Order: sequence, then structure tokens, then C-alpha cells
Amino acid sequence: VAAHECGHAIQHARGYAFLDLRSKLIPVISFSSKYVQWVLLVGVVLMQSFPAILGIGIIMFALTTLFSFITLPVELNASKRALAWLENSGITRGDYKSQAQDALKWAAMTYVVAAIGSLATLFARKAAKRTSSNISRSLLEAGPSVPIPTFNPFSSILLTGANPEASLRFEDGLCTTPAL
Repeated sequence: VAAHECGHAIQHARGYAFLDLRSKLIPVISFSSKYVQWVLLVGVVLMQSFPAILGIGIIMFALTTLFSFITLPVELNASKRALAWLENSGITRGDYKSQAQDALKWAAMTYVVAAIGSLATLFARKAAKRTSSNISRSLLEAGPSVPIPTFNPFSSILLTGANPEASLRFEDGLCTTPAL
């Protein structure tokens, strides 16, 4: 893990582009990640009056998702640099080398899983917004709701006083069509 952090120091010293980009995005991402849940909540509550608030919340979440994907090459590169340094310095040999590779690989996979999870959440929120907008629009465009009476055999007996014609007859425990 210390070698991985040294990999970040090397990235910084050599001006690694993705690290620079990630560093420049931190103020925006910090703001977005701090307030995104509140903006989404207000957007859902005020969706009928101010639907743009929910869209702003989704854009804020999209920024945090983008940040997750920009972080991937930074972390993978730091692990690659760490492995190279450990090998070149002779610190890891034999089994220790494969253990170091395994530890750094799975540490990097946590960032991959986080990015995929963030993307899946973004798609789910976008789909929920689209569904909510369609439902809301159809409810607003619909006329007043008038209940439609439901007729079942019991209600037709009450209305007409006659039993409905049976469509099925039970004979000897079997369900058969009526005999004509």
C-alpha cells in the first residue's frame, strides 16, 4: 500500500495528466457530492412544480460518476508504478511478488466496482426521472377520474335478479363444458 502511495507521488512529480485532471475537478466534485442527495430529494418533492431541480441533481450525480471513471486510470497507474518499483528495488521476490501483485490488483478493483456502481446508480436515477416525468405528464393530461362500475356475477344478480348462465359445469369432480 505504501508503494502504491509512492506511485501517486511519482505521478505528481511527473505531471500525470489524469492526476492533474482529477485534482482540478476536486472542488466541483466536493460540492456535488456534499449536496447531491439533498438536491435529488428536493427535486423529487418538487417535481410537479420545478422538474429542473431533479435534472440538476442528476447532473450533479453524473459529475461524481465521471470523477469515479477519471480516478480509474490514476489508481491503476499508481499500482503499476508501485509494482515496477517493488520489483526493480528487489523488495519483492518469489511469492512476495505474486502476493504484492494480487494485493494491488484487488485494491484497484475496489475503484472499478465503485465506478460501475456509480454508473448503474446514475442510469437508475435517470430512468426513474424519465418514468416519473411520463407518469406525472399523463396524470396532468388526463381528465378527472370517474370510477367505472365493475360487473361480476354477484352484481348482475343484484341488478337483474337472475342468475347468469353458467359457462362451466362440474360433473364427477371434473370441469367440463356445458351440455347442450
